[in-house]
Amino acid sequence: MDSIAFNGIPAALRIPGAFIEFDNSLAGSGQFNHKIMVFGQMLNTGTATAAVPVRCNSTASAKSLFGAGAMLSTMLTSLLTAERFIEVWVIPLKENTAGVAALGKLAFTGPATATGIINVMIAGTRIQVAVNKGDAATAIAANAIAAINANTDVPVTLAVNGKNASEVD
Repeated sequence: MDSIAFNGIPAALRIPGAFIEFDNSLAGSGQFNHKIMVFGQMLNTGTATAAVPVRCNSTASAKSLFGAGAMLSTMLTSLLTAERFIEVWVIPLKENTAGVAALGKLAFTGPATATGIINVMIAGTRIQVAVNKGDAATAIAANAIAAINANTDVPVTLAVNGKNASEVD
């Protein structure tokens, strides 16, 4: 008859009773190692080679490899925030130079009636624009351009509208 070996209960124990021992040394050994493959556009400022798989494990490396504000950098920032310990591989695609950039507009009115902050959401990123009481619409527009263009993580660039200085394109 085979004996059962215990780690914490000595084999020579001669005291009557019920003894329980848990050995979790092999717990979790049957787990699968999941991997994620991400495809998306990189910017020309990225250091990765297009169409060549590369492993990416941090948002800092995503910005370096694919360019800050690139589609891939934004995707990987969201992914790595939600799941930090999964193996992520990326196949970067060249920036589509034949594509047409999307256009949008912010229109400001003034003068501002109070001092405060305007929160602008771009691609899931909140950017705060400072406004002082009495600021003209053109000053608010200039503040918005400075704040948004200073954030390299968003995939947009802003400029004053050529016809109306209180509008931002």
